[in-house]
Amino acid sequence: MTTTPEFGPAPPAARPRRNFTDAEKHAIVLETEQPGVTVSQVARAHGIAPSILFRWRAALGFGKDRTASLVAVRIADERGICDAAAATAVLQNVLPIPPGAVAVELADGRRVFAPPGSDPEKVWRYIAQQEENTRC
Repeated sequence: MTTTPEFGPAPPAARPRRNFTDAEKHAIVLETEQPGVTVSQVARAHGIAPSILFRWRAALGFGKDRTASLVAVRIADERGICDAAAATAVLQNVLPIPPGAVAVELADGRRVFAPPGSDPEKVWRYIAQQEENTRC
């Protein structure tokens, strides 16, 4: 009872808050504009959170002139789609192909992607069956 209790090693001291000048912020934000570079990569390189870098980008007006990629989409009603041509939506270059996916060509030229290792014949039959069930 009279001995002093032993404590483990002291926790590491918190890093002091860093301050960046406007010129430093601008230079770091410019790094995010390089082709093939992500905000997360730049943030890691400078030891800051990506959210801080996104905030700086917004404050400095970066990214406001970029237009969004939009695609027209038709939604089927509860009766299903009767016109296959009207139902076809081409999303090439909009959605990335999943890594390792199996491409399956359908009879009408459409292509679907199944999980890696899928049997293309089984995928084709499954889709044909699903479409048969939704015909008008």
